[in-house]
Amino acid sequence: MWDAPPNSPWLLQSLIFIVGPALLGMYVVARRRLLQSLVERAERAERVQRLLAEQARIDERARLAAGADHPRLGRGHRGGGGGLMAYEAGIGR
Repeated sequence: MWDAPPNSPWLLQSLIFIVGPALLGMYVVARRRLLQSLVERAERAERVQRLLAEQARIDERARLAAGADHPRLGRGHRGGGGGLMAYEAGIGR
């Protein structure tokens, strides 16, 4: 059996050449997972934002089609019979 000389840095060498690469590999894997999860999160947030914007456009188009806030189409923004009054006043001609 071989015995290391008393002043030999074998423990330090084993830490550097065995434990060091293992720790570095664990760090690289963890960093890749983190970056991938951040990319997925950003993509998901962008998709949600696009869906919300599209839903807002659809809602606005439906609101305008129903005549809300438009004096010539429907009830107007006050809820009364403003559409007919505006038309009779000559605005709709």
